[in-house]
Amino acid sequence: MKTRIITARATLLVVLLLCLWTALQFGTTGSRWYKLGPAARYQQTAVYDSNSGTMVIFGGQHTYNEQNYDDVWWANNVTTAACLPPCALQWTHPSGIVANAPSARFGHTAVYDAVNLRMVVFGGAGGVTSPAPCLNDAYVLEDAPGTSGTTQWDALSPKGSPPPVRYSHNAVYDANDNEMIVFGGNNCSTTYYNDVWVLTNANGLGGTPTWTQLSPSGPAPGPRAYASAVYDAADDIMMVFGGYDGSLDGDLWVLNHAGGVSGSPAWVQLNPTGTTPSARYQHSAVYDAADNRMIIYGGHTKKAAEITETWVLANANGLGGAPFWTLTSSDGPQRALHSAIYDPATNKMVIFGGQVPKSVNGNPTEDHVWVLNDANGL
Repeated sequence: MKTRIITARATLLVVLLLCLWTALQFGTTGSRWYKLGPAARYQQTAVYDSNSGTMVIFGGQHTYNEQNYDDVWWANNVTTAACLPPCALQWTHPSGIVANAPSARFGHTAVYDAVNLRMVVFGGAGGVTSPAPCLNDAYVLEDAPGTSGTTQWDALSPKGSPPPVRYSHNAVYDANDNEMIVFGGNNCSTTYYNDVWVLTNANGLGGTPTWTQLSPSGPAPGPRAYASAVYDAADDIMMVFGGYDGSLDGDLWVLNHAGGVSGSPAWVQLNPTGTTPSARYQHSAVYDAADNRMIIYGGHTKKAAEITETWVLANANGLGGAPFWTLTSSDGPQRALHSAIYDPATNKMVIFGGQVPKSVNGNPTEDHVWVLNDANGL
């Protein structure tokens, strides 16, 4: 009995030291992992339900076996997970939602209607050894966080001509007008896009969803995929940074009147003051609406290097002052093609999965959750 007590105490001490080592190594960034969660993957999507603290994961691809996924996972208590077991973070894989489900895919987009608890998925790639075939279908997941009613898929049948097939594009959601706004992407071959499309009645409620291509005024950003985009709902502004079109992009753009409802859409290039991030792609971005700050993380500055930087753009929408970048951290985990969400109540950015250097753990895809505290740098 005495030996068992000593062994248990020694095990607890090791766990405590490991947790302390993680905190010291990564500063304000903490690793949260639950081994019964989703398989390692990259280019999945994530949306966040702040009321329940649930991150919803869909799809993605595994690098080694090139398997595409069509599964949905819930990460509960994702911003409050504790280091020591029993961890608050819990992965749940809902069952019984295979009817009308989207085909397995990666490089798609997902947006979230927090009022009606609906996730809208668009496009992506369905291939394995190569991206093709590309897709341009749209689906709604009812009760996406699994907190009310029945979680089920609905295939949308929008009116109008849909956007050309694409993956690695961007999409944001205008909750005020129930619109999904789509920008850019690639056709799973050699064509890059810089077009803007709007899906009205995007959540499948209030009328028949309808696709419309917008024609914004002003010089437009060049065609690109793997960029990041965030949305300022109060001012109807979409912000786009970086991307790839055969070469790396490091420019910053805003689309005013992004959905075409509040006024005529217009592109404006922003030129932040001070030091700026290097050109990059396959990074993530989230938006702190209260402080008008865009937070970008990770990505590639060249094909062989996943980077660890976190940058914050103040006055991100171009209003209220000159935009300026601040490098807030350089010690995060190396990641690209990951998913990210932001919790405004706790000021935390949460990333999941993604591509990592093979030298990190022998596997170039990841299944860990990482939490960045004080994400907006304030």
